[in-house]
Amino acid sequence: MTFLVLTRKGYDDLAARSEHFSNTLWINLGVLSPAELATLRSSGIEVTNFNRHIDASNLSEAVATIREHYPDQPVWVEHDDEL
Repeated sequence: MTFLVLTRKGYDDLAARSEHFSNTLWINLGVLSPAELATLRSSGIEVTNFNRHIDASNLSEAVATIREHYPDQPVWVEHDDEL
């Protein structure tokens, strides 16, 4: 499963549930620091950091981009009422 993480809280919640942690993460711009991204990558997790901020106006486009790269995997999308 591929995870689209939109907020720091969402990342922290996901990381705390290691049984749900995926080998494939797509992270919203600004959620993780460059050092955190490097640490995840060095541990074998495939991490893509969006180069633009994902919000309600472009969420479906972000999911479509992920599906282009992983057409056979379900995509889990963090729900954030503040988007």
